[in-house]
Amino acid sequence: MKARKIRIGIIGLGRIAPQHFDVAIRGNNEFELVAVCDIQQDKLERIASEQQVTAYSDYQQLINDPNVDVVTICTPNHLHLPMAKEVAAAGKHCILEKPVTQTLQETTELIELFHSAHCMLFPVLQVRFSPTVKTLKDLMDTRGLGTLVSAAMVIRWTRPQKYYDESKWRGSHALDGGSLLSQAIHYLDIMQYVLGKPRDIYASIKTMTLDIETEDTAHALFEYESGLAVTFEFTVATYPHNLECSLTLIG
Repeated sequence: MKARKIRIGIIGLGRIAPQHFDVAIRGNNEFELVAVCDIQQDKLERIASEQQVTAYSDYQQLINDPNVDVVTICTPNHLHLPMAKEVAAAGKHCILEKPVTQTLQETTELIELFHSAHCMLFPVLQVRFSPTVKTLKDLMDTRGLGTLVSAAMVIRWTRPQKYYDESKWRGSHALDGGSLLSQAIHYLDIMQYVLGKPRDIYASIKTMTLDIETEDTAHALFEYESGLAVTFEFTVATYPHNLECSLTLIG
């Protein structure tokens, strides 16, 4: 007998949502998009019609829809925790856009809730599954680079003022959490995935050019038990386009 597809419902139809229903779901024969939710009625009706799925303006109704197996949350950062908690309470699995939450304490709380509910919580950290990262991870696991003596991560991106002005939650301490959480998180995840957790971190964050509450630039030094030191440079204030995103390992 043919296995039933996993039925997905998406909350939040902003700029990242098409990556979910056009790439992650439509491109996987095991998934089926069955419902979407957004507070902007015109957008909701248009996308629901295009995708031929059920439309909800109330996210709780989508979560409790018996035809939804997995809930994907693509909302502004400050909504991740309360919405994901309701998914866990409903006993459903959750695909959660990064960042999971805005604090370590909140993330720990959420993990415990999903563990207690015997459900899975999947943070969207897809970059670690890229072929390049897989090759690098295999090299590290087999000591293919020998003893690492130096490493550096550089992220020089642009997020112009217009990007933040388009959505007022972006760049807000309370609603966003900062550029490190929203932008650098994929590559900080890769660094930890490949190299492990550092022993000590020395860091500074600054707002250099953008008119936002949170940082647009950061520098850090990560020190490991082995003696390895990793320098970290990050900014979203380059102009007029992204310049670089790299992890350099010397062994």
